[in-house]
Amino acid sequence: MRTRLGLSILATLAIAATVGWTHSPRADIQGGWVITSDDESHQRGLYIFTEANYSIMYVSSDEPRADWSSPPTEAERLAAMGSIVANSGRYSMEGDQINFEAYMALAPNYMNGWPDNDRTATVSVDGDRMTWTYDGGDTVMLRKVGN
Repeated sequence: MRTRLGLSILATLAIAATVGWTHSPRADIQGGWVITSDDESHQRGLYIFTEANYSIMYVSSDEPRADWSSPPTEAERLAAMGSIVANSGRYSMEGDQINFEAYMALAPNYMNGWPDNDRTATVSVDGDRMTWTYDGGDTVMLRKVGN
């Protein structure tokens, strides 16, 4: 019985090596991630990844978002909308490179470029930490939340 089990395991490993099974980088990033930094000076942000799609929302300003009056003025609404980035769509990965295309975005010019509005970043995952380095050098640090 042990010999048969051992041979089955060896056969499975041999087939995996022959077929070229590899770990998918997509599996590493699936789930929810919040923007973080070592000194906790970051603004709020959430990146969510499924097997093929993503959703990203974050505060793009260095300043805290101001509360609205009741009812909010048009200037307050404009300031609030201008202080966030929000988009979602599909993504693909090859090695440590992620390419994402926004199907929906707060910024109409970005959204209206579909399907030719793709951006690329280099992604590094270490346990529950992920670092994105966008083309142009901007870096975002994230921490995995939930499952």
